Amino acid sequence: MLMKRTQVYIDWETWRRAKAAAARRGQTVSELIRKTLASAVRSDRTKNSLDLLYEFSKKYKDKWPKDTPKNLSTTVDRYLYAPSTPAKKRKT
Repeated sequence: MLMKRTQVYIDWETWRRAKAAAARRGQTVSELIRKTLASAVRSDRTKNSLDLLYEFSKKYKDKWPKDTPKNLSTTVDRYLYAPSTPAKKRKT
């Protein structure tokens, strides 16, 4: 893998903590920084589930049936599952 050398200025406390964290993991500070940065960039590219749900709702907001309950998100269990009946007590 080709790599680009760069310099980053960080405060002493961050450096001390990074060095300790890298030592606990058995890696160098450079490896810790590379992996942390790669993870941050990778997660930045992927949308989280709330973003996807928001996009879905905007895209299909006019396509829901007219009789869709307005409180569906808070009462979804009522629509998905039959009302529970109390369990019968066993005679002992």
